[in-house]
Amino acid sequence: MRPMTDKKPKTLIKVNGKPMLGYIIDSLTENGVREIVICTGYKSSQIVNFCENNYPSINFSFVENKEFEETNNMYSLFLAKKHLKGNVILMNADLVFDAGIIGGLVKQKRTVVAVDKGRYLEESMKVIVKNGIIKSISKKIIEKEAYGCSIDIYKIDKKDTNTLILEMNRIININRDRNQWTEVMLDNLFSSGKIVANPFNIGKNRWYEIDNYEDLGAAEVLFNEKIEELKNKKIFFIDRDGTLTIENETISGALDFINVLKKKNRKFFVATNNSSRTPKEHLARFNKIGLGLKECNILVSSASAVAFLKQKKIKKVFWVANKNVSKYFSEEGLKYEEKNPEAILLTYDDEINYQKIQKLTNFVRKGIPYYATHMDVVCPAKDGVIPDIGTFIKIVEMTTGILPNKFFGKPDKSFIDPILKKYGFTYRDAVIIGDRLYTDMKLAENSPITSVLVLTGETKREDCEFAENKIDIIISNLICLRKFI
Repeated sequence: MRPMTDKKPKTLIKVNGKPMLGYIIDSLTENGVREIVICTGYKSSQIVNFCENNYPSINFSFVENKEFEETNNMYSLFLAKKHLKGNVILMNADLVFDAGIIGGLVKQKRTVVAVDKGRYLEESMKVIVKNGIIKSISKKIIEKEAYGCSIDIYKIDKKDTNTLILEMNRIININRDRNQWTEVMLDNLFSSGKIVANPFNIGKNRWYEIDNYEDLGAAEVLFNEKIEELKNKKIFFIDRDGTLTIENETISGALDFINVLKKKNRKFFVATNNSSRTPKEHLARFNKIGLGLKECNILVSSASAVAFLKQKKIKKVFWVANKNVSKYFSEEGLKYEEKNPEAILLTYDDEINYQKIQKLTNFVRKGIPYYATHMDVVCPAKDGVIPDIGTFIKIVEMTTGILPNKFFGKPDKSFIDPILKKYGFTYRDAVIIGDRLYTDMKLAENSPITSVLVLTGETKREDCEFAENKIDIIISNLICLRKFI
């Protein structure tokens, strides 16, 4: 789970904005558990702080395994042996699961293993059951012998806890093996009959063990209630670069997603900050790669800029734009002015040169109203990100100390407000889908707009972990959304 775990222990990685450990503690407390023992190791103090700061009414005991790099989870449990008294619920801390599982376990009057009956996962612990009794628990169990997958949650009856301690002592102190999984000990006890355990079928309760980024992505879809609400949304604003396309090629799943929106008659717009292309150029490129859109489906930051300047009755503008965008501005009634402009407009000019930058900074320094179509620092491309308008803005700022008076694209809500007003929709009806935290996701801040972050462009999952943005849904690509629309 690196690089996220460079800064925090795995159990504090967030699933839909909530640490895994938070899900576990909430599931326990919801079912009346008030005494919780946590075996810690890596970055132990963070776990202690999280528990004490967020659950002040819970009686926590912390057992630190300072040798966590050389030992395994059974040794950590052995260090906590004095707490193995009475009935005990035992689990790993890299799980997310429904509280109903704990609710079922606490009612059991015997030792049981929580099992997803009938499911077989190669990397999970499986169980063999004969006559209702677990005879083995191991990852190596073949599919035809497996009753189901253990979900790594166990209810140990009080009559069996001492047997548990004796077996750990044999493995650790007699066999001198401190690097074993807890399940190795349990397999010994179940197969020998020293502990008689029954499977507890979790039924339709959800669970996920999170070992890598793929697991995390799947868990964030499985446990996100907001994703189900997408069926009730009325209008979708979808980013282009990094979400639908990379340069002139569609991203996997993008075409299918657009087709689903069309098939279900959902109102949608491609809302792009990319002002290096005119609306007609965007349309032509979309349709060349098979998206089949209409110009009315496309929102471009440059068009919002034009609408604003017209509203302010500003006609004489010094703009920095490529040849085609310059022609578009002229066709829209703006006049290019290099002597006495009423305003300055900076776009994502992919033909920019030093002379343009020099003129731009000179006008900005004179205090002429200075606008920019958007603020994106980079643009996703096949070979990695390339400089976007944000790099030009930084040059101007470093030269003059001045930033644009206004940005017209995302995250400015005025970018989508006219569309919502036109169709009689509110922010609560809207969804923004994109790959950037500081534009797409920021657009949804302080509003009921549902934000969906796609990890196919600029933002990586580790960026989300430490970001303060409002992110309602995180998905690996648009394919994940098809069945929820």
